[in-house]
Amino acid sequence: MLTVDGVTRRHMLGATLMSSFGLAVGCHQSEPEGQQAVPEADRVKIPLRVVYAGEIGDLDVIERGWGSISDHPLEIQSLKLTRDSSGVSDSELVSACARCDVAIVPLSLLPALRQADAIVPLSKTVAEQADRDLGNLYPAVRNAAAVFAGEMICMPFGAIQPCLLTNDPVSHLDSWEAYDELVQSWGGLAAEPTAVGWAAVSFLMRCLEHERWLFEGDSLTPVLSDASYVEALELMVRTCHRCQYQALTPGQVWESVASGALKGGVTLPSANLMLDANLSVNRLPGGLELEKIMLDPFSPVGVFSASCRQTAIARQFVLGIGCGDGSQSVRSQFSSMGSVRRSAVLVQETGSPVLQSSYEQFLVERLSQPVTLPSLQILEAKQYFDVLDQQVRLALLGENSPSESLVGVCDQWDALTEQVGRDEQMKVWKRINGVIS
Repeated sequence: MLTVDGVTRRHMLGATLMSSFGLAVGCHQSEPEGQQAVPEADRVKIPLRVVYAGEIGDLDVIERGWGSISDHPLEIQSLKLTRDSSGVSDSELVSACARCDVAIVPLSLLPALRQADAIVPLSKTVAEQADRDLGNLYPAVRNAAAVFAGEMICMPFGAIQPCLLTNDPVSHLDSWEAYDELVQSWGGLAAEPTAVGWAAVSFLMRCLEHERWLFEGDSLTPVLSDASYVEALELMVRTCHRCQYQALTPGQVWESVASGALKGGVTLPSANLMLDANLSVNRLPGGLELEKIMLDPFSPVGVFSASCRQTAIARQFVLGIGCGDGSQSVRSQFSSMGSVRRSAVLVQETGSPVLQSSYEQFLVERLSQPVTLPSLQILEAKQYFDVLDQQVRLALLGENSPSESLVGVCDQWDALTEQVGRDEQMKVWKRINGVIS
């Protein structure tokens, strides 16, 4: 059994739970005055109501992981929400969270849940308790995921970052033009994720150094038709056309590099491939003066419902599934989950430290960066994401010029903003950028 500083995972989570029971968010349970408490062994355990929005195939992992922590029953409502499908709407998710105790949702859906008061923030005391027991959140995770409008609103479960993966070590590339030259020297034996649902992510990877980020702050006018964005997409199209493989997912890119079919590529990890010690994990091309971090809008987070009826067990669920190194075996089976805290070092029964993969070491370094850019964490974020993904793919397919595609993104984003409500969307965008009004 894995231990944390000599304490078993189950005992650690139980101690965390009991020491902070009275501080937890959500509902409050108590015995009627004058009535003797029912012994725990004789109580009928009411299932914990869980909403899960994500890949349906991950449900088994959640149930197995929870079973290794507690025998408390779960009642899971699964809502399919993936980057390559339409999935549930904001309103459907808000409705589901209004009837649950705890939920696992993508980062991009937090603004809609908070605006509808469907979830409750973590109190300062609870957040501090989690930091003490599980380790501090990395700066990038705290800034870009956990905090919304000055409040700790969720427990982040993952914050994977893109990297340049190669078979042989390479020197840092100071620009995407240098990466294009490297791909040419490899004879096109390279790739980046451009499958449905991934082209938008690959494009945004290339734009992190741009001065104006996605929208004008005072009007929410999209800025993706600016020359710097058009040039980035033109270069992405040129580089991708050099590559012998097209429309791959991150897992397919990673596997192709690991097998030697590709010399390298820009990608994100696939859960079962992260421990390949023979690969070289490198920073993305670009300058090093002011590095910025953007979290994938589909990064998973745990939230507490405003209608939670079992606060203590809900907290145990969130801490057990996604936080702390005690849940490493669970998180390793999710491609979107990963270390988010500076936790105690895991040891096996022999006392030997668990070695980190090259990617995990890279991730620690990246998430220690404090400067973050907001991803599409806005109302109806999935619709904005789908528009960008579709238009980038049209440019890659040669059906639109890069300029035409990005003008199309701006026009459709503006229409979506009008549909959602410009004033409400501007409030959300300002809050994500740290402006509290």
